[in-house]
Amino acid sequence: MRASVVLCLLALLSSPALQAEPWQPATLAQAEMRELQSRHTGRTYRLYLSRPQGEAPPQGYPVVYVLDANLFFPLLSQQALMYQPHASRDGREAVLVVGIGYPGDAPFDVPARAEDYTPPAPDMRDTGDRLATRQGGAERFLDFLEDEVKPLVATRYKVDPQRQTLFGHSYGGLFTLYTMLSRPQAFQRYFASSPSLWWNRRYAFDLLQAHAGQEHRPQVRLLLSVGGGEQPAAGAELKDARQRHLAERRMVDNTREFHQRLNALGLPNELLVAPGRDHAGNAFVSSVQVLDFALQP
Repeated sequence: MRASVVLCLLALLSSPALQAEPWQPATLAQAEMRELQSRHTGRTYRLYLSRPQGEAPPQGYPVVYVLDANLFFPLLSQQALMYQPHASRDGREAVLVVGIGYPGDAPFDVPARAEDYTPPAPDMRDTGDRLATRQGGAERFLDFLEDEVKPLVATRYKVDPQRQTLFGHSYGGLFTLYTMLSRPQAFQRYFASSPSLWWNRRYAFDLLQAHAGQEHRPQVRLLLSVGGGEQPAAGAELKDARQRHLAERRMVDNTREFHQRLNALGLPNELLVAPGRDHAGNAFVSSVQVLDFALQP
């Protein structure tokens, strides 16, 4: 009896009906990509675009620019499908998602993003980064976004230059804050998720103080987020090297302090703390929040 069952299963699995359709690579609905070599950084990037349905509004599509796009673009582009006017009954509008990533299938290009997303600083002998040797290329990368990516996107879709959002996580969050402080006019909204404020002995706080006195700053909106589990609780026993590492980086305390300093300087911002979420967990929580933030009135 048992032998008969096994023979039947083998016959079923070898049948032409089950072998007729081979597995194929999956593709994202309503999305496209291409690669582009930057004259500013000398590096090749992989650019992703969601494909909005229907005609663009008279002023153009609002745009969300997403860093670390190999990981985050699929999450946001598929959400954007739900933001089509014909598919929603709650007043949502179509949004264009632009992802900036790197060639290859890995979710992160660790050396490339460490260089592209970290600010230039006069002293980088002790940045706190144990892996990357090249850092401080944020100004070149920002030139790439402004001079190469944005014009290319505008030739493909009609965009609203007054409704553009930048979203970055971790080092991408640090770059988001650097952009807001150094060229606030580049975007109207900034979402910095779990920004690496520990980098280079909290250099971002120096930048904040240096740019605080600028006159005629554009009015922008900033959303800061951090996971409540990204830092051990006060007084907690640090049982292993990872816990000690998290305690040293003070992700929650640094983000709260940055939020408070922005308030003291009269720079409007909002802080979201995701209870219990670690660094990766807050990345995914933030990726769900960014489109609503970008389209708020």
